[in-house]
Amino acid sequence: MKKLTRDHYFYQFDPEQECPLWVEQGEHFWVETYDARRGRLQEHGQLETSAPDWNSSQPQTNPCTGPIGVTGLHTGDTVQISIHKILPDKRGFIIHKTNMGICKQLVDKSQVVFAEIGDDSLSLECGLSLPVRPHIGTLGIAPQKPIATGFAGQHGGNMDCRYLEEGTTLYLPVQVDGGKIGIGDVHASMGCGELMGTGVETCAVVELSATGVPGIQLLGPVICTSSEVMTIGVADQLQEALEIASANMVDLLERYGRYSRISALSLLTTVCDAGICQGFDANIFSVASVSIPRQYLSLFISNRGGKHT
Repeated sequence: MKKLTRDHYFYQFDPEQECPLWVEQGEHFWVETYDARRGRLQEHGQLETSAPDWNSSQPQTNPCTGPIGVTGLHTGDTVQISIHKILPDKRGFIIHKTNMGICKQLVDKSQVVFAEIGDDSLSLECGLSLPVRPHIGTLGIAPQKPIATGFAGQHGGNMDCRYLEEGTTLYLPVQVDGGKIGIGDVHASMGCGELMGTGVETCAVVELSATGVPGIQLLGPVICTSSEVMTIGVADQLQEALEIASANMVDLLERYGRYSRISALSLLTTVCDAGICQGFDANIFSVASVSIPRQYLSLFISNRGGKHT
């Protein structure tokens, strides 16, 4: 099985970037990823020196491994990226900062809490033992214009969606030939909303496959789990992000569920669940989700099979 090592990292999804690895559609492949600070945070004294500058248009955070090109993918296609395995490293960290997170006003001094990660549980320095629930924080493809890996959008990117875990499929509208997949920012565990600005950040090894899907056109990212279809909205403010995710869900219900507008809106308010993927700082951006049971959008399938090589 092909494998791309984490030394092939980048900080910007760029349509002009060359792919160090190409795979066939449906072919399984492995990717090594760095943590959000590219392995530079190993001791308590490195918290400030490893911090990205969020005032920059290209903050040095969330390095992604890649890009990985997929043969036969073309602009205007839809790609499904299936997540088969996520193997987190044995060590990770949480960061609590005075200027980031929903409860930043409760943080007296910025500090890092290191974690030891086992197969099923992790231990935090502060004395907590918690379950390991790995997922991918940053997963995307090249947009038409460069976008830093610290941000999210129609191309995917830094969505920090808790449900990008093993067994899940991400659907994205392809904007450049080959797709050019990038992946990074794996969390060993994180709650929905990433309320303090980080999960348990860690390096990882991930098994993926990618396939073009005919007959589907998307307005933005769609995530399919074993039980739900989820639309993602990204905006400066959480309210606007939720509006985008809701409108995208209504669009899917009308076009692929064959529901009338009034039926789609009725499903939106009675069956759909709204969620926060990332809302830790309105000065950066917010990511919201809207999910519906898969029975209403059976066109989307979680983790379709691919060929092992």
